[in-house]
Amino acid sequence: MTMSLLESSMAMIEIENLRMIYPNGFIALKDITTSIPHGSVALVGPNGAGKSTLLKIIMAILKPTEGTVRIFGKDSWMGRNHLRMKIGYMPEGGSFYPEMSGYDFLLLMTRALGIPADLAHHRVFDALQYVKLGEVGYRKIKEFSQGMIQKLKLALAIVHDPDLLILDEPTAGLDPAARMEMLALIKDLINRHQKNMLISTHLLPDVEEICTHLITINEGRIVNSGKIDEILGDVESFYRVGVKNREKEFLVALQNNGLPASLLPGGEIIVHRSSAEISNKIFQVAHEHQVPLRYLTLDRKHLQEAFSELLIHKTKIS
Repeated sequence: MTMSLLESSMAMIEIENLRMIYPNGFIALKDITTSIPHGSVALVGPNGAGKSTLLKIIMAILKPTEGTVRIFGKDSWMGRNHLRMKIGYMPEGGSFYPEMSGYDFLLLMTRALGIPADLAHHRVFDALQYVKLGEVGYRKIKEFSQGMIQKLKLALAIVHDPDLLILDEPTAGLDPAARMEMLALIKDLINRHQKNMLISTHLLPDVEEICTHLITINEGRIVNSGKIDEILGDVESFYRVGVKNREKEFLVALQNNGLPASLLPGGEIIVHRSSAEISNKIFQVAHEHQVPLRYLTLDRKHLQEAFSELLIHKTKIS
């Protein structure tokens, strides 16, 4: 399958003063303004934060109460017919015809996009091969496993060779092997085929593995956005220290030397600041007290901890 990436210096998606109020009065989005860069971007947030509403507005499924969304410089609502061919969508759920084969269903949906019959057959075949369904794709959908269903949805998202892929919980419900296979496909689309990607997920380890940028949404507002490396760069690093049989004694010695140390239930000591000076101090205390170190490793909190702390912090100050 031939893949392409729309190259541009402008933001991939520009959102300005976006507000969404449902007919029942519920305010789902509250004056959101942000830019989403080209590349692989994760949209994360707790349930009910507004992620699904935002995705539906971006894809022009919903019309916002106020504000605008521009994709590749075009208004997403006014230009929705034009943008339909530039966006591929993999929904969290999905409706299928269970008696149809995966091939026939994909062909039906591809023809609905306006792709001519001869080209549609080639596109469907290539998409099924790419997601590794192959001959399995000719089985009836009712015989598909959850992993096969997810692959079919990804095939539907890429079959028309869009510039932007929007994936909603792409690894939801998958066993470990199927999850790794799905992540490998997504990384290949990003790295080898240079696809723009907007991924909504609650699985933050997936975000760390496949995305370069992160947008956090909570209670209808953007609470943080930026490069994941920069976000994690602001997160506390720490040392893990292992000793043999003298954990409590060494803990007290570290604390007496002004180091903020604590002891985990398994006997590992955590020193809550990191620098060359701190590591030298740890070695010095170990030498003075004749405590052999089994290991001294530098670690940092992962995105899950950073995300949790961010939401707690924003809740406290709002």
